[in-house]
Amino acid sequence: MNISKTFSKFCLKNALVLSTIFALFMSFNAAADTGSFFNMKDHQSWISGLFRLNNQTNARIGTRSISNTTSIFIDTDGNTYTVTLIEDKPQQNLGKIELSSPLEMRCAVQIDNKEPFNIGCKLSDDNTTWYVQLLSGLGERFITESKLGSVLKIKISFDEPFTLTFRLRGFTSAFNRAITLMTPDEEKYF
Repeated sequence: MNISKTFSKFCLKNALVLSTIFALFMSFNAAADTGSFFNMKDHQSWISGLFRLNNQTNARIGTRSISNTTSIFIDTDGNTYTVTLIEDKPQQNLGKIELSSPLEMRCAVQIDNKEPFNIGCKLSDDNTTWYVQLLSGLGERFITESKLGSVLKIKISFDEPFTLTFRLRGFTSAFNRAITLMTPDEEKYF
């Protein structure tokens, strides 16, 4: 996937003029800068660990990131799931915030050939990264199907729709370990 390329085509095609709202993103950037992913472990295509942001710690699993690729991260507090796609911006876009406010889109998430989840998603950016946050509709069924599946596909309807594909090798062990890390010690024994 190349969010930057698709976004550039979208802007040119629609002659869209985007302005930067500095104050809006100062709080977003500050929050992103304080987050930390720690206690990480590899699980084939996935990694697991804990993610701390604003004094709250959640279990996190994600795909390993290589420069100029898209990674997927799933954070959970044990009850809800937040799914975010993250892609580094190309060199020519670094230092620029290209969206003054998040752009709402439609996404479809499918594991293997099972029934897709049709959900909303939001595209946003900061100085170095594109973010697509999946808004709702992913719960226990999504986790169960991901544990049993081999391929996760996400189709994003954005001017010209595009599809991302992630291998699920190691998803189950990454997810189980992350949840175990979130379980307080006293719950492990009683």
